[in-house]
Amino acid sequence: MLTPDETPGARSAVPGDRQVALRFVRLTRDFWRGETARCAWLWTLLLAAGVILTVFANVTVNRWNGWFFDALERKDGHSALVAMAVFPVIVLVVAGLGVLILKSRETFQVHWRRWLTAKLVDGWVGDRRFFRLGLSGKEPANPEYRIADDVRWATEPIVDFAMGLLSSVITIVIFIEILWEIGGSLRLSWGGTEMTIPAYLVLAAILYAVIVTLLVTAVGRRLAGLIAKRTESEAGLKQIEDLVNVLVDKKIGAIFVESSVSDRNVKALIEGAAAKGHEVVIGGELFSDAMGAPGTYEGTYIGMIDHNATIITRALGGEAPEKGLNDKLGS
Repeated sequence: MLTPDETPGARSAVPGDRQVALRFVRLTRDFWRGETARCAWLWTLLLAAGVILTVFANVTVNRWNGWFFDALERKDGHSALVAMAVFPVIVLVVAGLGVLILKSRETFQVHWRRWLTAKLVDGWVGDRRFFRLGLSGKEPANPEYRIADDVRWATEPIVDFAMGLLSSVITIVIFIEILWEIGGSLRLSWGGTEMTIPAYLVLAAILYAVIVTLLVTAVGRRLAGLIAKRTESEAGLKQIEDLVNVLVDKKIGAIFVESSVSDRNVKALIEGAAAKGHEVVIGGELFSDAMGAPGTYEGTYIGMIDHNATIITRALGGEAPEKGLNDKLGS
């Protein structure tokens, strides 16, 4: 993603995750400044407040469960009736907080995406950058649609992640406070020596979380790469299957390899077509990203085109001179 003060090719190397994050922060931080600051901070604080209050509401629901079922266990009818009377109020509060979060999140995302899209479009159109990008050949197809879609993918996951992170932090703080309250201290005796471990449940929970996090990180670091490779492999197999179906349905009898590309996938196509009872042969090798050897007829643009046209025509059953249009192939 190019910021308005950058030009294509300014950074030839692919930026790392940290660089991408810093560039994104520099690109978007002005949303909370200037003319949009009031709107941005209003919906940001409302969303944060909704998340925090929702955590406390969930804790309240858990406490209500304890209150109600303890009353039933004691056969305390008065306390049970009071708890039942309070329950609809808790439901309304939780529902209201859900509406507040949904409204705040969607409104915040709309304002942020609108502001960021306008900034990127201005950076693309301003100073005729779109014209220079078109001349450079580095501009992707349909950039205006890519801008809108990329902005959505860049902002929505961040908002969801921030909400989840805030909720998790508040939950951890409350969970520690509850464990500290109900856990007390653990006294151990060993060889006449007594040891007291304060808030042992809190320490046990922290130790468990650290161990599980380290294990998940150790396993997941390699798993991410394996999943990516598997996804790429599945995508490649699907493409090969689709091409095999085209060859069989259209009764195409020849396919071609390129001089700069491995012929492994071509062989997979031939075997896939044969499995469906359709014979496909390799019609020959074409020049695409590279021409022939320097100093040869095929090493010129005319010779490259003549070679490709001759190979394709003869392999598909057409008639063409064996040495090409100019009778120079192979010379």
